[in-house]
Amino acid sequence: MADQSNMNCYVLSYNVNGINEPVKRAQIMRECIKSKAMIVMLQETHFKQKHTPNIVLKSYPQVYMSNNPTKKATGVLTLIHKDLPFKYIDSLSDNEGRYLLIKGKLVDQMCTFANVYVPNSGQISYLRQFMKILENFSKGSIILGGDFNMTLNPLVDSSSKKSNISYKSLKEAKTILAELQLIDVWRAINPKKRDYTHFSKTFTVYSRIDYIFTSQRWLHLFNSADIGNSHISDHAPVKIGFRIPQTSKHEYNWRLNDSLLHIDSTRKEIQSIISQIIQNNSSADTSPATLWETLKCVLRGHLIAISSNLKKEKNQTISTLISKITSLEQVHKETLAQNTLVTLESTRLQLRNLLNEKIRKSYVRSKQRFYELGDKCNKHFAQILKRVQPLTQITAIKNQKNETLHDTKGIATAFQEYYQSLYNLNSNKTPSDNKDKIDKFIKEADLKRLTSEQSQQIDAPFTISEIEKCIDSLPPGKSPGPDGYPAIFYKAYKSTLSPLLLSYFNSISKTNGFYPQAQEAHITIIPKQGKDPQLCPSYRPISLINIDLKIYAKIIGNRIKEYLPELIHTDQAGFIPGREGKENTSKVISLIKYAQKRHITSLILTTDAEKAFDRVSWDFLDGTLAGIGLGQISRQRILALYDNPSARIKVNGILSPKVQIFNGTRQGCPLSPTLFVLVMETLLAHIRNNPDISGIITSSKEYKCAAFADDLLLFITKPIISLPNVIALMKNFGDLSNFKVNYSKSEILNINIPKTVASNLKQLFPFKWAETNIKYLGVKLQPDLDKLYQDNYLPLISTLQKTIGHWDKLQLSWFGRIQATKMMIMPKIQYLFQALPIHLPQSFFTTIKSMISRFIWAGKNPRLKHAQLTLPKEKGGRSLPDIYLYYISTHLVRILAWTLEKTKKEWCILEQQFLSFPLENALWSEEGPTLRTAKQHPLIYATLRAWHKNKETYKLTSTPYVLQPLTSNPNFTPGLEKGSFDRWASWENQPTRLKDFLKDNRIITLAEIQKKGGPHPRDIWNYNQIYHFLQANKPQRWNRPLTPWEQIMIGPKMINKPLSKAYRYLLNAMPLPPRAFCKAWDKELATEISEETWDRILSTMHKTSRASRTNESIFKLVTRWHYTPAKLSRMYPNSSDLCWRCNSHRGTHTHIWLTCPKIQQYWLDILGAINHITKFNLDIGDPALILLNVRLRSNATISDPLTLHLLQSAKSIIPRKWKSIDPPLFTEWLANTEDIRQMEEITFMIHNKSHHYRKIWTPWIDYLRSL
Repeated sequence: MADQSNMNCYVLSYNVNGINEPVKRAQIMRECIKSKAMIVMLQETHFKQKHTPNIVLKSYPQVYMSNNPTKKATGVLTLIHKDLPFKYIDSLSDNEGRYLLIKGKLVDQMCTFANVYVPNSGQISYLRQFMKILENFSKGSIILGGDFNMTLNPLVDSSSKKSNISYKSLKEAKTILAELQLIDVWRAINPKKRDYTHFSKTFTVYSRIDYIFTSQRWLHLFNSADIGNSHISDHAPVKIGFRIPQTSKHEYNWRLNDSLLHIDSTRKEIQSIISQIIQNNSSADTSPATLWETLKCVLRGHLIAISSNLKKEKNQTISTLISKITSLEQVHKETLAQNTLVTLESTRLQLRNLLNEKIRKSYVRSKQRFYELGDKCNKHFAQILKRVQPLTQITAIKNQKNETLHDTKGIATAFQEYYQSLYNLNSNKTPSDNKDKIDKFIKEADLKRLTSEQSQQIDAPFTISEIEKCIDSLPPGKSPGPDGYPAIFYKAYKSTLSPLLLSYFNSISKTNGFYPQAQEAHITIIPKQGKDPQLCPSYRPISLINIDLKIYAKIIGNRIKEYLPELIHTDQAGFIPGREGKENTSKVISLIKYAQKRHITSLILTTDAEKAFDRVSWDFLDGTLAGIGLGQISRQRILALYDNPSARIKVNGILSPKVQIFNGTRQGCPLSPTLFVLVMETLLAHIRNNPDISGIITSSKEYKCAAFADDLLLFITKPIISLPNVIALMKNFGDLSNFKVNYSKSEILNINIPKTVASNLKQLFPFKWAETNIKYLGVKLQPDLDKLYQDNYLPLISTLQKTIGHWDKLQLSWFGRIQATKMMIMPKIQYLFQALPIHLPQSFFTTIKSMISRFIWAGKNPRLKHAQLTLPKEKGGRSLPDIYLYYISTHLVRILAWTLEKTKKEWCILEQQFLSFPLENALWSEEGPTLRTAKQHPLIYATLRAWHKNKETYKLTSTPYVLQPLTSNPNFTPGLEKGSFDRWASWENQPTRLKDFLKDNRIITLAEIQKKGGPHPRDIWNYNQIYHFLQANKPQRWNRPLTPWEQIMIGPKMINKPLSKAYRYLLNAMPLPPRAFCKAWDKELATEISEETWDRILSTMHKTSRASRTNESIFKLVTRWHYTPAKLSRMYPNSSDLCWRCNSHRGTHTHIWLTCPKIQQYWLDILGAINHITKFNLDIGDPALILLNVRLRSNATISDPLTLHLLQSAKSIIPRKWKSIDPPLFTEWLANTEDIRQMEEITFMIHNKSHHYRKIWTPWIDYLRSL
């Protein structure tokens, strides 16, 4: 039977009389949230179809609207709360913005929400038509809300007791509603009460014209109905409440209000409370763990009290005014007295002003995020670009008995049962029997072990510096764990909390672990795309653990991570410092090609591991930690994290019963990836050590597997023998560690197994055979390597086109479009470049470049050249990625791996198998023969082709190639003879190069050579061979200096961030493209600004403001982006070059921005104010100083931050009145600058730098006060 003591749902219908103005819109939305309405129906929004604001609300993720295409007189908007268990099915709206119908499931019942704004004339004919549409569209029960512009019962619903339509029409209206069995909810609950929703000042009449109706069969669920007051709009909102069957009330989970820490006085108060709690509870009998948990618990109570008091203070005045308004409205409804109306209007104005101030603060805070973050590359911007799915509730789930549940408690219980079965896999196993088997398995794996010294270093007590370092590295803005304390709390009180955490963490042992509440996690579930939403496995769990546990785990993880490259074989690339997934894809391509070249009968097997991280056996984990030689202390520290942990699943706003966890690495724990790869290493070691599992044997070694965490790929030969042993090993490993392979999703890629053998294998083994390709680490791989471009790069183009098509609908600035390219497009391209560095046709780069250009310029003609945009910001560009240069950079990084890595990576070793001489030497060989040889391997060929095509263009090297080695060099044929030059192959532990035989523009003598290596019978012969080779190539040219790239190539080790450094090198290697705007300014200012001065101007421009939009405005000014009359007249001969303001002077940039007579007073007032505020001497006769921030006489740029803010504010207003005859006003500058000041104040406060803010802005504040 359905549980009827369920969630109460409120429906709000409100004629808002226009919400285009942001502050009023924010007021209305806050009222909706405050009313706890889950279904909001707004009328008269006054949005136009093509100018609709982007409404993104955390509380109401489902936003539906209907707007008029031409007029602002109508418009309806419906909002669905994130906690409402409603599943959208369909919607219908008109073209005039008068109605909006939404159909869906509320829990398990079909229903329709209807929002209507009936016109104030012809109401009945409209209602008749609308009701037919509603009847045809609706399914299930109906909730209909809106402004009907008529009183259905004038005797009780109008103060005049008269109707604005005929009584015959009223009777028809009631009949229409009755035909659909719709009941007026407010009147049903308040049968004798008089109240009104609208007051007509023209006729001095109150009336109830706003209604909410519902289907008669749902009427019993409704338990409240109220009419609010009309302090924001000229209508009052109507709110009704009803019980939603089979739902549960939401649970409140406390979390620290971050804003408390931004108030200086409150922050100090909290510091004092923390110190007092520590002092009161510190004693010899109190353990560090107890003291820490006591601090969190007691402090939580104080923080709740502080927040409550602040909220009470804020709301007290508002509540008093609202009560007064409600009382006055009631009196006026009864008496219609004029003096009461005057008092009522005055009180409403007071409340409106107070609410405006409150809303404006929230609005300013929201604006601040865009001010500081705006279109920059960050999480805030990424959320705007991504298609964020509505956060709808889970309305139905199937439990383990395959029963479909709809009530929230039942759904939560189903998830609890599912996760309990997942996290209790060892319930039927005997620990003692299993432990012996585990120990044996791990011993046979023969894992690499830590040295005694390394183990002791990991076992050492934690230090205060480690804790502080971890606190500093905590990312801001992340959700806290169940205790509610976010990262900012630890950062704000780091000096006080770190000593407590140090004692706490160092006290953890086998007998003193964490308290149960500290071990609890909250799991949020996110639906997986394309999966059945009624199945528990179709949801991805996101676990939140307490920040203190994260700090503890991260310290341990950092210590172990240092030794992971030594402990984990190179087969594993996941979560190991210095290793990347791209190494595995290169390895796979080389092995496919090698097997084909040598006709090795082989296949590739990819395994799909089921919930791999969540299934890990703790006994197996402990055995693995012992197997690598980890000390007892560290093992106890790690296992303390797994001592009685629990979790609760958050479903539809409630938390499930506890799930006791008995296996799996902890979700959300920084240590989990490290622990998992250690466990996986035991499996990989067994695969490598098993003689009955055969891999691909090359001249260097046998390759059997490649892994990225749990993404496992096996290279199999002799499959009849190998595959049964793989399955047996997987089963044994699974029995001991809980690792489970989903054989139906594991795939085999046939490299070159004959069809008859393959057919037999398909019958014998439970694996799926790929038809053409397999997907590994996001890359499609197949035996026909010529199709790698077709399978991977062409689909990438289609994906990017769809992504850009979505962004075209967003209101992105020009800077924003460039940042979107950097953030969301380039990572996809770069990943494929690195994972699959094959040769690409020029058409690929042309297509991508064209696509990006169209997006950046919104389909219009570019105003700046592409080469200008790709320049660094300090050179006047926007750092727009050059796709082709990134492609070349990818291959340059591969070349560095060929030349610099002392311990060659596996993919390098494999590629070496395809050339008879070292890979590095191919760089200096003749292009034609080398490329023909390399063509057998797609990656080597692509790298050498990219090198030979671009080596001189980008000054990577030049002839003669002075880095040519002495031996194994195709250009120096004698050096190819085996053993001929071995004695001279290296000098001073460095490979000998032909340039080493030259000194001071001459070839060194044989005696000089023999001093280095001693005499040999072949010396004279070999010396003559070298002499004649160098002599034929003009010795004086061999003494050329090395290029910067050549110096990198012979460096002692691989450079940090090689890809970005290679890209910057290529970018700087090309001559600076002509900057037309520089020459235009020189001509207009009648001077010649030096390159050095331009560098200063551009650097100042780049660092002017933290606000992206302000920087964009200044960039456009300096680069002469805007079309002035003078510029337009050159583009269009019939266009006048006269200024549109004064219509008497030529409209150049300097004239429009500074010297126009109509704008002179604006600048004189502003410069006078700036000189007064900053004591700077700005003169309107110095256009370079005003417009470019540089004093040409001294080549000095303005560096004072306040002066820059004031100047940039003045310049940013001018484009707002572009082509207007009206000049900007001094008062607009004051308002704009004050707006900037507010943004800066909040920004500095958030970054805890209020003292810097005061230092910069105090002169401005003092100036405003003096006005």
